[in-house]
Amino acid sequence: MIGIAMSLIWVLNTYLTLDKDRDKDSYFWLLLGIGIVPYGIAFINWAYYFLYLGINPPYPGSADYFWLLAYFIWIIALIYKLILVIKKSEIIQYLFDISIFIIVTIALIWDLLLSNILLNLSGDILTDFVGVAYPVLNLSLLFITVLVYFTTRNHNNKSLFTFISLGFIFQISGDLIYVNHSLNSRYEYGDIIDPFWNVTLLLKGAAGLYRLQIKKSSVLVEKENFLNSTEVSSDKSAFALIAYFMCYVFFSYFEDLTFLRFSFYTVFTLMMIRQFFVLSQKEKSMEQLNSLSKSLEVQIQNKTKDLQHALIQVNTMAKFDNLTGLPNRYKFNERLRKSIERSRVNKKNLAIMFLDLDRFKIINDTMGHDTGDLLLVEVSNRLKNSVRKNDLVARLGGDEFVILLEGIDKNEVTEVAQRIIDEFAQPFSIKSKEFFTTTSIGISLFPSDGNNAEDIVSAADKAMYSAKERGKNNYQFYCIVSDKINRKMLLEEGLRGAINNKELLLHYQPQIDLNSMQIVGMEALLRWVHPELGIVSPDEFIPVAEESGLIIPIGKWVLHTACKQYKDWHSLGYPHSKMAINVSTYQFRDPNFIKDIKLILKETGLQPEFLELEITENLMKDIAQTRRILTELKKFRVSISIDDFGTGYSSLGILNELPIDRIKIDQMFVNNMLTNSKNKALVKSIIEMGKNLDFEIVAEGIENKEQEMILKNLNCNIGQGYLYSPPVPEKEIVKIFNL
Repeated sequence: MIGIAMSLIWVLNTYLTLDKDRDKDSYFWLLLGIGIVPYGIAFINWAYYFLYLGINPPYPGSADYFWLLAYFIWIIALIYKLILVIKKSEIIQYLFDISIFIIVTIALIWDLLLSNILLNLSGDILTDFVGVAYPVLNLSLLFITVLVYFTTRNHNNKSLFTFISLGFIFQISGDLIYVNHSLNSRYEYGDIIDPFWNVTLLLKGAAGLYRLQIKKSSVLVEKENFLNSTEVSSDKSAFALIAYFMCYVFFSYFEDLTFLRFSFYTVFTLMMIRQFFVLSQKEKSMEQLNSLSKSLEVQIQNKTKDLQHALIQVNTMAKFDNLTGLPNRYKFNERLRKSIERSRVNKKNLAIMFLDLDRFKIINDTMGHDTGDLLLVEVSNRLKNSVRKNDLVARLGGDEFVILLEGIDKNEVTEVAQRIIDEFAQPFSIKSKEFFTTTSIGISLFPSDGNNAEDIVSAADKAMYSAKERGKNNYQFYCIVSDKINRKMLLEEGLRGAINNKELLLHYQPQIDLNSMQIVGMEALLRWVHPELGIVSPDEFIPVAEESGLIIPIGKWVLHTACKQYKDWHSLGYPHSKMAINVSTYQFRDPNFIKDIKLILKETGLQPEFLELEITENLMKDIAQTRRILTELKKFRVSISIDDFGTGYSSLGILNELPIDRIKIDQMFVNNMLTNSKNKALVKSIIEMGKNLDFEIVAEGIENKEQEMILKNLNCNIGQGYLYSPPVPEKEIVKIFNL
């Protein structure tokens, strides 16, 4: 009774615990507990007759009916458990092992038990029914138990099913031994099989406790899954059972053994031995296959990780700037479209800041691209530190940055813009040197300045040009942009393709010796024919080219084209005079300037002494650097002249320190000589002092004979102006040569 009570308590406790979590497995334990109840009632009834009254209980009696009911409930419980865990593949996989086990067991039970029962039927239907029901239910219980055992050997919680299976195996074994002993009148109370029934109940209860322990240790998952391993463990117990069955049959019928039966047993035994070795070889092959499979799985996992890493890198490269790590144009546009949609839904503003660095081209061209790249990285860091946490800072390319600010009003935008301006007031430390660069910021707001991504970015871009027009280093909100700013944007865009589109050309203006009136030089002057705007003045597009950095490739094109043209004229026998070419301050400070000059002279074949470079007085701000570059140029006999002298920062005293060949008097002074005596006196002083310093003097802008006569009287060497010829294409210059 103690075993029954303890088992019932343990099993029902398991049911109640699992039922709280709505675990389907709880119903199995409920059925197991319900089966223990009639089992206990049957035991009490049997004990009342056998132990208390000292007589055998009636057969069949109430105890038998309750025992049979308990068996039936337990069969239902095991079937329910099978439904939870079994798969068709497992049934087929173990079908042969289960069949062998069941057939051998039924054969042994039939020979030892059922045959005797059926031979001793009493003729009473109820008595015979109970007598047959015991072994049938036991066999059914055995079949289900074996099925549970075989199909759960690879289960995550196979130990739990082992407890359950052992419990029923002990019960079935006890019942069958009891029936056998009873039929042979050998059973007595206290028989060795009596503990079997207590053990079976305790094992069922212990299984319940083990199930709760698994739940507490979180070993059991909510849904019981079979191991994912493809390994199929072979069980040789079927072979052992067949061998035992063969021995049993052989010795049971040894006296009736014939040669044919002996041969059959021998052949069958050899087949079993052969199959055993085949199975062993199969196990080795499966182990090798599993080992190879695991190796391939590891390789696939490694390759998958490499591929995932490569995909992440590709995605990063596609959406982020390689230099600064900021989002690029693609990522910015992607984020902007989503932000506009959110702003529409939430009815909130968003702002775009378009930033362009001031003076970056000068730093990049004079100090080198490595320094320029480092500066861009530092700029990106300062921008990120200046904005709010959720704002997006992106680099569009070159020195252009853009910032996206969501959920912000105009006052907040102003605060962010001012923080950026203040950040740029501090110098940037690059390679132990300090550099100053400011930024011009254009700001547009959605939806007031545009209803889509393209319009709002364009508005911010135009506002940025407005900031540059107002002196740079400031921010401007978008408004209706003037025609002047629109034209400037159009010029910059056009200049980017002007060389490839063959829109640039050179005009030439001769320089005349005022004494001999012979051509002694030629100045190359750049012209641009825009496809929409027509001829654009150099005074208009040269500043745009310098500001955008396009002056470097354009300047190289001018040098190469002019030198080649002059070499061609020499080859045709025209006078060997000098070709004067204007050089921009930005071009002069380019680290590759001297190298470019040498390369162009080599490619065109023009002798260096026929090349004259015209520089402006602005270069006198950094006299040391200017002296170094000019000295290097003079080493290979290139002539140097100061253009527009008198309008800049230089003096004749400063020029005396430099290797200068000519000075060109600005046309402003020449034009006013006839009406302004002070201008005439100034021109006279320049000519006299220049002569004393051994400079050749060139007067620009001579338009009439009166100006020419004054300059001759002042001993000016060379004249240039519309009096002799306006700047003309190279075909017109040939006509002048032929005069």
